[in-house]
Formats: sequence, structure tokens, C-alpha cells
Amino acid sequence: EIGRSGPHGSDPAALRKVLRDLFDRADSTPFEQQIGDDRWFRYACHRMSDGGTVVTITNITALKQSEAYLRDAIDGMDIGLGLFDRDGRLAQYNHLLLPRIAAEHGNLQGKTAPELLSYLDAYIGEYREPVDLEANKRAMLATFERADGMPLELPAINNEWYRTVARRTHGGGTVVTRTNITALKHAEMRLREAIESIPDAFALFGPDGTLAMYNTRFAQAFPSFHQLGELAGRHWKELAKCALHDIADRRGEDQGKGRLV
Repeated sequence: EIGRSGPHGSDPAALRKVLRDLFDRADSTPFEQQIGDDRWFRYACHRMSDGGTVVTITNITALKQSEAYLRDAIDGMDIGLGLFDRDGRLAQYNHLLLPRIAAEHGNLQGKTAPELLSYLDAYIGEYREPVDLEANKRAMLATFERADGMPLELPAINNEWYRTVARRTHGGGTVVTRTNITALKHAEMRLREAIESIPDAFALFGPDGTLAMYNTRFAQAFPSFHQLGELAGRHWKELAKCALHDIADRRGEDQGKGRLV
């Protein structure tokens, strides 16, 4: 059965030579070979202090099957996914993670996040809108290094948008997901245009009570809003406090004029 399949195909002589070299070196470097149709073994040789050699042969079939299941699961996902080891190098990924880069640069395994981001420089001319690519790369690298699960949404080439999320694994590695949210972003843009066209002040708050969307008329409704700057993400209680303060000031100014505010 030896050498029927694996790195040395059906050449048992080639496999015997590799094992002989492994024995002669005895530097603990492992060698893995598939035996027969579905069994995998790991060979390693260790030199002892008295000059002897210890040979270990480990059946790693279950491990290889688990790795195959993991690859199938990753390849079957409808979002881009990459697994980085604890040294920050890409260990596993599917075709949706960085399809353009993978197609042009081949196998990406072993690459670090900075190395992968450096490939984006070649596509700067393909963005439809002006973009600060260096700022975007810094933001993506920061997301990778934090790995806190906070999403990062950025434009890509061909007028597309992607959401990137990085999370730390129990083993100290990092799992990165990359989702195409182009349709969602375009729908958001159409919604914003519709909200802006409303003749009255409009504000949409999320379940947590923070402002999600608003139009210009809402931003101009109270002077204090201008002092706050960007209103999105502000809690309704903070905005209500500012509005009540402005109303009180306006009533004070109008006192004695017989006008209700």
C-alpha cells in the first residue's frame, strides 16, 4: 500500500528515499503521507543523546478528515472567510475572501494581513469614486489587529461595498469574514434620498435608542444640534435634552410677546 497515493503518487521507491532521508537527518521534522485510499500517517525521527534514533509513526487520518471537512465547510460558505494562525499568517480561506487577488497572485496561504492589503494598490484606478486607499488599508489592518467583532464597511472597486469582521479564536488566531453588502448599501442610499425629500423634519432611531437616519430639516430644527456635529449615533435622550434647552431659551426670549412656542 505504501506510496499508492499522496505526495509521491504510486512510487514506493521515492517514498522510501524520503523516509531514509528523514531517518538520516533525525531533526524532528515531520513528514505526512497518505497510505491507500483514506489513511494518513505522520512520520518523524528524533536523535537521542547517545546517537540512537527514535522513530514515531502516528495515524493522523481523523485529523486529515477533520481538515477536509473544515475546507469543505469554508468553501461552501456564501461569504468570504479566512483563518489566520496565531502568527498572523493566512492558514485557510475560501474563494470569496479575496477572489481578484487570489486569481492574479495564486495561493495566498502563508500571507500576512499587511501583505494581502498591499495587493490593493494595483486597483486604485478602478474605484468609481475618489477614495483614500491608505486610510482604508489602515482601517482594515486596525480591524484585523483588534479582532473584536466590530464590523467595518468600506467601498471597493466596481462600485461595490464590503463588510469586514475579525474575531479572535480560542487558539490565538483570527477569523475574518468579508461580506458583499453592495445591494444593502445601494438600498440605504435610495432610502436616504427618500428621507431627504420629506418636507418635514424626519428622524429614525434604532432599537438601542440611537439615531440611525435623519434629514437636513431635522438637523436644522434646533440650534443645539449644530453644536453636536454629526447626529447619527446620538441617543434620543441627549437630543431631547438639547431640544428642550432650545425650547426653554426660545420661550424666555418670547416672554411677554404673547406668542406661544
